[in-house]
Amino acid sequence: MASGGAPGSATSSHSGGGGTMMPPPPSSSQSGGSGGGGPGTGAGISSARWSMSSSMRQSIGIGHPRSSLINAGARPSPMQPLTVDEYGLGGGGNNTRPGDMGPPMGSSRMSHAPRPSSYGTPYGVSSLMRATNVRDPRDIRSKEFQRQLIPQLTQFLTQSGYPHPVSTKTFMNPSTREIQEIFRFMYYRLEPRYEFLRGFEDEVPELLKTMKYPVPETIAKRSLSAVGAPHSWPNILALLGWMMDVILVFEKYKEDIELQALENHQNRDRDVDPRMDMILVTPEKALYFYLTQTYRMWMVHDIREDAEIEAGLAKSFQRRQDYAENEADKWKQMAAGAREELDKIQGESAPLTVLEQDSALLTNEIQTFKRAIDFTEPRIQAAQQDNERVQEDVALKEQELADLDRAKNELRAILQSQKTSRTELEAQLDQQRKLQHRYETEQERIQTVKRELQGVEQQVTQGERRAETMVKEYNTRATRVGAAAANTAAAQGGAGVQQSLSSSYLSIPLEMRLDLEEGTSEREMYSVDLEQVKKALLDLRRQLSDQSHQIQLEIMQSQSKLDQLQETIDDQTSELEVKKARSETLARQYQEEREASRQEIASRQQFIETRASLVREMVPEAKQNRVRAEAMERECEQVEHALTTSRDENRKKMEETMRRLTKFRLEVEQQASILGNMAAAQLAQAQEDERVQYARQQQQQQQHQSQPHEPTRRPGGRTSVI
Repeated sequence: MASGGAPGSATSSHSGGGGTMMPPPPSSSQSGGSGGGGPGTGAGISSARWSMSSSMRQSIGIGHPRSSLINAGARPSPMQPLTVDEYGLGGGGNNTRPGDMGPPMGSSRMSHAPRPSSYGTPYGVSSLMRATNVRDPRDIRSKEFQRQLIPQLTQFLTQSGYPHPVSTKTFMNPSTREIQEIFRFMYYRLEPRYEFLRGFEDEVPELLKTMKYPVPETIAKRSLSAVGAPHSWPNILALLGWMMDVILVFEKYKEDIELQALENHQNRDRDVDPRMDMILVTPEKALYFYLTQTYRMWMVHDIREDAEIEAGLAKSFQRRQDYAENEADKWKQMAAGAREELDKIQGESAPLTVLEQDSALLTNEIQTFKRAIDFTEPRIQAAQQDNERVQEDVALKEQELADLDRAKNELRAILQSQKTSRTELEAQLDQQRKLQHRYETEQERIQTVKRELQGVEQQVTQGERRAETMVKEYNTRATRVGAAAANTAAAQGGAGVQQSLSSSYLSIPLEMRLDLEEGTSEREMYSVDLEQVKKALLDLRRQLSDQSHQIQLEIMQSQSKLDQLQETIDDQTSELEVKKARSETLARQYQEEREASRQEIASRQQFIETRASLVREMVPEAKQNRVRAEAMERECEQVEHALTTSRDENRKKMEETMRRLTKFRLEVEQQASILGNMAAAQLAQAQEDERVQYARQQQQQQQHQSQPHEPTRRPGGRTSVI
């Protein structure tokens, strides 16, 4: 520091000549440079800096006597330094000297003289809400805007401790008194010390101008006297919503400042976050604090050089410089990575060409699927017609079986009503032999049917093998589709996009397994999930699924009827076995009673002849019944064979139809998923490019704004910041 000058000042005095006394800090009247010299006068600080520092320490003396919004300088500014000790200003601790006052606050000095800058302070509410005579950009008269704003206001008032009951009905049918109370409550949140003295209609327009409400002309006195009118209420509601937003912003800002100040107070012995230091403490403000403190030390203690103050200022600027250099290195690395990624993208093939090729391929596949559908629909209708005919035939056969059962029951009743005789026993033995022969014949026929069933099972096995072959072919094509998707992803943007697309693509199972033994429905028969289909194909899938379910239901009904026929045949076989056992029992009884019957032959010869005539009369009827029974059995066999054939044909047709439908759905779903993933990858790439460009712009702006002032060494060894 030069001799005769105050700390932080130049060698020249305020008047331009050398002197021993340092002039006081320039006031707002000197901010224009009228009382100072050229660029080398004062403390080397421009008039703009002195004007800014002056506005920071000046308070509002006149104006509105009751508004703390107007007297914004009467409260501490939120842009004050992080801690008092940060720059060695004597805010506490062992460094405090008697007479040190710390940085000047707005409340430390109240000026009662009117100043031109009374309403132009850059701090407080008036600086954050610049008045602009523009039209309200919000659609305040729309019902949607009001429906969204009213619940927000209700919740805000409830959480803020509004003393009166409030609900959405309060704003649906508002009264003037309620709205006035709400306005006063919200304004007190901004200005707790304000007092309403005049009429509400006269005072609110002035307050709107004081608050710098963007569109104060929309709130007239007549609107305030009748707030519920259709032409007034939208503007009043918009005003309340604007005040709510301002209150929330101020409270959040105050919370952040207080939290940061508390953290810095607790960590005053450690380094302060350089990011918050650069945001909350500008270089001009730090320099102003430095000049003020050195000036006070010189005036009070006659100390021209204070190493602690200079060390604190140097520490702050060094921390800012280190932080700025680190941030610059980070942005350079990000720029290099983005440049490499851009070069890599530019060296790849155009995604549009690949998409056009895929689009043409998908168009051909769609045409193929449509032709397959057109080919399948007539086959389904034919199968339905065949099922209807089979159902009619089964119904007729069931009716015939019912008639035969009634006839059999009648014959059984007749036979049971007759008494046993020798002739009857011989006839029964003869009938037993015939039944035995017939049973052996039926066994041979059953063996023949079993051999035929084995042949049918072999055909079914061959059909299953063909189905497995088609499934393998489908899996091969699905593998090719997956490989094509991977190639497309590689053509769009590198390994990162390819990995993302492959993961999204593999989330859908491509391998299909066919379960014909345990599967009873479409979902159980095929291992592929068929529920994820494009919206455009939902109607087609629903229609085909309904038809498939109907065919399956008909097949199940046919199977049930076949089971009933099989049960009928089993019942007849059981009946034959019962008759055989009964015949054997009768034979044993015949052997036992044979000797006794010889003694009674003479006495019953006449009775036998009479019964013989009756038997001869019943023989033709029995023959007719036997013929009818044989015909019935032949018809049953024919019906069973027809049903078996129809069931196999319907099953084959159904399997073929389901395979084609499943193939169609899966391929369409896979192609749609590929297109969606490709579009998502392109969108992500575009967003990444936009983010990189925006980051570069922010980096340039930050580098331009955060360039620190270079320190210069004065001849006396004192460091000064210019």
